[in-house]
Amino acid sequence: MAFTSQLNNSILNHVFRNEPYTPPSSVYVALFTSSNTEVSGDGYERKQITFSAPINNEIANDEEVRFPIAMSDWGTITHLAIFDSETGGNMLDLAEIEAESQRIVRENDQPIVGVGDYKVELR
Repeated sequence: MAFTSQLNNSILNHVFRNEPYTPPSSVYVALFTSSNTEVSGDGYERKQITFSAPINNEIANDEEVRFPIAMSDWGTITHLAIFDSETGGNMLDLAEIEAESQRIVRENDQPIVGVGDYKVELR
């Protein structure tokens, strides 16, 4: 997982330059078939995701996230991303899924992000 440059710059400006930063009221998880290709069409939509309080510089999603049932093959899911909007918006974080955990989503599959499966860590 890696914060995007835009989010990094917003946080740095807020903390060290006293510039205002308004965090999004909700964040949404998206499925990607490569680091720059979000799944689209055929029933796909981003889903809201919530996180637990941080422990040891890390947060994890605190509820299961269920995507819609795929109306066609969506491909192999290789990355997850967090956005500040259900459509469009700004990408805040991008996480590559380990090869052994990547999943091919076929028609009638329902991708699920289990509790604790999306983690964000600050170092």
